[in-house]
Amino acid sequence: MNDKINMEEMESGVILITLDFPTIGTVQGNAIKKMLNNLVAQKKVKVILNLVNVRNANSFGLSLFFRMKNLLKENMGDLAIININDHMEELLKTAGLYDYFEIKDTKEKAVDYLMS
Repeated sequence: MNDKINMEEMESGVILITLDFPTIGTVQGNAIKKMLNNLVAQKKVKVILNLVNVRNANSFGLSLFFRMKNLLKENMGDLAIININDHMEELLKTAGLYDYFEIKDTKEKAVDYLMS
């Protein structure tokens, strides 16, 4: 599973996580949660979630985004999301979560937000 989750520490110290699977469900979510807990333990709490290849998420996947942001905020960090497709945007809106997240057009804008 981890070969489908790419993590890169950027020069700014921001962590870029790119997901390479079409749907976020329980199996994928558990792998992401484990990675996030490891990052928080290392005090790496400014994270960009790149959804470039994600086309769908079930309820577990949507709740995972919410829990990720909360965990990072509790540890003085934050989450920004990039490369969200129309379907994922609609899912977040339907779930009432769209405005809760910082969704940015580019990686650079996400880094600017997290570093401000």
